[in-house]
Amino acid sequence: MSAEEGDEYMKKAEKKLEGWGLFSNKYEDALEYFEKAATQYKLAKRWRESAAAWDRCAEMQMKTDNPHEAASSNIEAATMLKKCDRGGAAERYKKAVGHYLGLNRLSMAAKFHKEVGDLCIEGAEEAQAKGEEKEAAAMRQDALEAYLAAADLYDTEEQTSTSNGLKQKAAELLGEGREYVQAAELLERVGRDALKSNLLKFGAKEHFFKAGIMALCTGDTVRVSNAVDKYCGWDPAFEGTRECDLLRDLKDAFDLEDAPQFATKAKEFNDLSRLDAWKTSMLLRVRQLIDDKATQAEEEDLL
Repeated sequence: MSAEEGDEYMKKAEKKLEGWGLFSNKYEDALEYFEKAATQYKLAKRWRESAAAWDRCAEMQMKTDNPHEAASSNIEAATMLKKCDRGGAAERYKKAVGHYLGLNRLSMAAKFHKEVGDLCIEGAEEAQAKGEEKEAAAMRQDALEAYLAAADLYDTEEQTSTSNGLKQKAAELLGEGREYVQAAELLERVGRDALKSNLLKFGAKEHFFKAGIMALCTGDTVRVSNAVDKYCGWDPAFEGTRECDLLRDLKDAFDLEDAPQFATKAKEFNDLSRLDAWKTSMLLRVRQLIDDKATQAEEEDLL
């Protein structure tokens, strides 16, 4: 019965809008029915219909100059659409962001920028699994932009830890997209910001380590050496860490075009400190660069 009740409430809401509203506000009257319709559709698991009813709620709330409540309705619509239409959900979150920015609720705007980014990542993973490379790349780019927008707003609100977490996500996306220099620069900024805080400074090592891996991915070992020296200058505690030593060992193996040595050093590190999936995938790219150089040298010898 819930879906049918939802239909009835929608009809009642539209009928209210057709009236004059002499002794009441027709938008407020219609809003009450749209909200009831949204709830009934939700109970019936009619996600699109529920989202459409919440969209109408947002319209009514804007008619009565209530952008805060309109943002809430946009979020309710997004919640419904996350179950069936990821793109539609992202659009509703973006509408909510617009309302929150207008209200100077920057943390709330940042929160839903992040939601957009997370949805885009889910979409990219799904597209990747289907072999839809262009679609996956486009979604990762959308996620990157959303995370950076959220990070910028959190910076404005001086929520450094949350901002840095999003910048790390953005840097990983840049790395996956082979924008290694940009990724390294972003991670370096995060690392230097961390050093300014007693609470965050111990995490600087991780940021510099990941930035060093990005330098390795460029295939420019001079860049790697300069980067490691720079990180040790910024953070003397980085000197002599296993992460610092590994970057130097991998750089040396790359110079020697010694793929087995490269793999051995990475494995030794991983045996004691587990490399996450992102670092592993990036280091595999560096290993491939060594293999490609070796192959090219063999081909040249045959000429």
